[in-house]
Amino acid sequence: IGNGVVVHVPTLMQELQSLLNANIGIDGRILISDRAHIVFDFHQEIDGILENLRDAHNDKEADKSKTGSGEQGSIGTTRRGIGPCYASKMYRNGLRFGDLLNFSRFKDKYLRLVEMNQKLFTELSDYNTKEEIARFESYREILLPMIQDTIFYINHEHKQGKRVLLEGANAALLDIDFGTYPMVTASSTCHGGIATGAGLAAPFVTNRIGVVKAYTTRVGHGPFPTEQRNE
Repeated sequence: IGNGVVVHVPTLMQELQSLLNANIGIDGRILISDRAHIVFDFHQEIDGILENLRDAHNDKEADKSKTGSGEQGSIGTTRRGIGPCYASKMYRNGLRFGDLLNFSRFKDKYLRLVEMNQKLFTELSDYNTKEEIARFESYREILLPMIQDTIFYINHEHKQGKRVLLEGANAALLDIDFGTYPMVTASSTCHGGIATGAGLAAPFVTNRIGVVKAYTTRVGHGPFPTEQRNE
């Protein structure tokens, strides 16, 4: 899991458990970048708060104009906290997996991050920090062996002649820079994201496999040029 990824750890734990339930071993097979950022539950709550605010603003504008702008207020996020986590990353106060190596410092940084967001979003005033901290302390035993400098690891393996396969998702229309902004995700989903999201320099990427559809799909709102309203 590369440095450019944001990870909701409870969801990751569920996925790891599903592998174990299927008798698929995970020891030494999953590495997480020490630079990858952590999605907390309050990030998910903020995602929902912001979507509701956008909808409320759009409703007010529609009432004023009677007809509205023809655009949806919300951007149709999955409300999984991805955008707010990347916002914490850009605010430079987000927590990374490497912070879990020193749990005392992790707790201090976590509480400062929650405090800042509580000032920005009053809906978080009763957020249960103790419960979340306790969960992350229990996660450490599983996570610590997985946390590594994956940038060094990938480049070392490449220099040793190993083949490296990287998987991305969403592609151009949801890219934060090249997509149908603002109805996009919060990261670079084009192949340039290989360098920024995994740390493997572009000249080392010798082959690219693109999956192309004859139509677009949308989880939420946004331009839908291939939509058909017939059956």
